[in-house]
Amino acid sequence: MSNNCNQYVIKHLIVEILKEADRDLEFFMHTKSRLSRYYQLDEQETIDCAVRIIIDLVKNGFCSLAQGSHPYALVQKTEEELRQLDFDNDCGTFLISTKKGADWVRRYENLVEELTVGDAAYR
Repeated sequence: MSNNCNQYVIKHLIVEILKEADRDLEFFMHTKSRLSRYYQLDEQETIDCAVRIIIDLVKNGFCSLAQGSHPYALVQKTEEELRQLDFDNDCGTFLISTKKGADWVRRYENLVEELTVGDAAYR
C-alpha cells in the first residue's frame, strides 16, 4: 500500500463516508471520487485507499457491503474482489451503515453540535 494513503486521509474520509452511509448509502464510485477530489493520488493509489477504507469500515462493524436495489442484498467480498470492481462505473455496490455505525454517527453529530453551541457569538 502506498505511503500516500496515510492515516490522516483515512480518518478524514472515514468520517465523511460513514456519515453518508448512515444518511443513505455510499456507492464505491463515490468513495473513489472523494479521494480523487481531495488528494493528489494516482489511479492505483486511489483504489488502494478506497479499498482500505471499505475494508476498515466493514471489518470494524461500522458498515456492511450491499448490492442491488431496494431491497438490497448484503454481500461479502474479499480484498481482491473489491480491487477488481470498476470503481468508476459501479453503481450497484455500496456501503450501508450498521447499527454500530449509526450510533457512532449520532455521537459524532452530538459532539459537533456541543462544540458549536457558542458559535453564534463569533458571527
